[in-house]
Amino acid sequence: MNQIFIIIVVSFVCVALYIWRSQVSRKNEARQNVYKAIRQQQPEFFKAVSDLMFKHDPIEINFETNTDEYDPEAGTVISRLPTANNEVEVLDIIHQEFVVWFGEDTAGNRSRYAGLANEIWKLWCEKA
Repeated sequence: MNQIFIIIVVSFVCVALYIWRSQVSRKNEARQNVYKAIRQQQPEFFKAVSDLMFKHDPIEINFETNTDEYDPEAGTVISRLPTANNEVEVLDIIHQEFVVWFGEDTAGNRSRYAGLANEIWKLWCEKA
């Protein structure tokens, strides 16, 4: 009886993990599609935002040669900029996106994105 219970529990856990991974995979694919669409629709603005992220390097992944490292984040941030009314809201968007992409520990404190938010807000205002 114990063995049957263990088999049922293990089976349930395996199915739950499979479902969870499928959902995460679909969300990641959707996020990748957003950034690719933004990159195609607004190539100059996209490059400017990605370059700013690379320059500010909030999660310290700038190794000088990997200049496209922040492309996915640039795309999802840009997709949300139309909802921003000021620099503080841009800061919130940037931090939220980095938390989604990298997790809270790696994304770190919201304040590390202040300079980046300032420059992206200026670019956004010039674009409008």
